[in-house]
Amino acid sequence: TEYTLSQRMIHLHNWFSALKGCIDAGPFYTESEAYVKGVEPGEAHAIYYRQDQSKVSLSHIEIKADGIVANVVRTEGFNLLARAVNSGKLSFPHGHEEMPVMTNHMRAMKRIDGPDKDSKWINTGPDHYAHSLNYLYTAYLMLNDRFDLHPVTPTLPMASKVKLVQEKTPSLLGRTRGRRRG
Repeated sequence: TEYTLSQRMIHLHNWFSALKGCIDAGPFYTESEAYVKGVEPGEAHAIYYRQDQSKVSLSHIEIKADGIVANVVRTEGFNLLARAVNSGKLSFPHGHEEMPVMTNHMRAMKRIDGPDKDSKWINTGPDHYAHSLNYLYTAYLMLNDRFDLHPVTPTLPMASKVKLVQEKTPSLLGRTRGRRRG
């Protein structure tokens, strides 16, 4: 049986019980839209890269009101990805047959720093794995929910305080520990 791209993505999303998925919105928007609509609402987004931050925001990710499309500032996305890779936050399967290809794709992305601290990422060769990893890392960042459009319930700060009082109570290690009092 032949599957369309969106059918295959939906199948893999459900098979692996993905919490969040990101897919390139172009060049076939109808396929990416079908994938996003084929899974639970909020579990996937079609990603468009933007060159710059058009409005003041705390994030490089902006989920549109339709809940399908998300705009990602390309340079900031790759900056964060590079930091995660270089710091060891992301690990890769050593010895896997695809690793040399993936490594070459990652090395094909070069950061160019310009005047006025402007920078951009350019590709110097095939870069498909680099973009795939960037979509994966974007999905990971989206799990944090700070980009979501869910309403926020306001609360007063310190509506209830729990007082901690140090009492001499033995622990399993023979040390004293604080006990909560309400």
